[in-house]
Amino acid sequence: MSIKNKGRLIYAASLNSADMLYACGFKAPDNFIYFEVGDLKAIVASPLEYNRACNEVKSGIEVFSTDDFKGKKVTLKLLELSKKQSIQCWQVPKDFPLYIADFLRDKNIKIECVEEEFFATRANKSNNEISLITEGLRVAECAMSRVVDILKESTIDNEGFLRFEQKVLTSEKLRIEIEIESIKNGAIAIETITSSGLQTSEPHNIGNGAICANQPIVVDIFPRMSGSGYWGDLTRTYVKGKPSDELQRAYDAVKLARDNAKCAVKAGVKASDIHKIAFDTLKEAGFPTGVSQKKHYGFIHGVGHGVGLEIHEGPRVSPLNQDTLKAGNVITIEPGLYYPEWGGIRLEDMVVVEESGCKELNKIDTFFIID
Repeated sequence: MSIKNKGRLIYAASLNSADMLYACGFKAPDNFIYFEVGDLKAIVASPLEYNRACNEVKSGIEVFSTDDFKGKKVTLKLLELSKKQSIQCWQVPKDFPLYIADFLRDKNIKIECVEEEFFATRANKSNNEISLITEGLRVAECAMSRVVDILKESTIDNEGFLRFEQKVLTSEKLRIEIEIESIKNGAIAIETITSSGLQTSEPHNIGNGAICANQPIVVDIFPRMSGSGYWGDLTRTYVKGKPSDELQRAYDAVKLARDNAKCAVKAGVKASDIHKIAFDTLKEAGFPTGVSQKKHYGFIHGVGHGVGLEIHEGPRVSPLNQDTLKAGNVITIEPGLYYPEWGGIRLEDMVVVEESGCKELNKIDTFFIID
């Protein structure tokens, strides 16, 4: 079949779908329709949301009511929409509902899944978007400062546990304090990582239980701004007390890897080359990467990722990504080392890729030992 009339279609809730929020700017908890046909860009909102949608959508977005289309079910309304717009084929994102795709295909409407990013422009941030991401980062930095204050105020008891406000300090307590600080500043922080000791050898172990002196404490804070939906991302590793010589050496290597990688960031450089710089720095410092007894150790993840309306989005700064960075990309640089024998170290900053280098967004200091 020769396809003459194509459109682009999303069916999702903008509170959960970065593509939907990016497309129309209207935040809603329930699924609704967004479509593009030629120059027309529009959403289809329920009577519950119609008036608010008219006031809140981005400029240039038309708002229809679900009452404008026949049928009670979304499948029937999309069939009616397809007929009204003479659509033979819809291009959809990878997370488009299968049951809707199957229904439309049964009605001889082709569904094409866009394999790459549905909106390629999402990776290149505008000045306004960079400001919104920076707001999220500032919230993360405020919360991280609260963590530092707690660690400074904590004492070390006879069993080697940290005590704060006369109680054993736990990962759970640190998370609560981070969540409170984030809410106070207009953001939500969920699944924050506050791991310690051997738990830090697993990069995404959020941590639980008592925090001990002289052991690594990895704090990874990634709040989402409640108003805009943009994220910030920040990681620091601390030790309350005195680290072992190996821990200190690992920290120094990760910090150097982070700084070397940041120095290499600029438009036109392959993302994989940025990762290699960090990887080689850690390897040359004497920290190998590999697998032993089915456990991965060393530098076991990519050195960074894009941040925006999703906490992990393009471009991925990993050995698998041979694409070049572009001006306007907002990325993290976060090398780490992880060993089951002693734990892990990770440091994470955020930068904006520019033509001749990168602009650092962080203001918070980097240090390891807290007395």
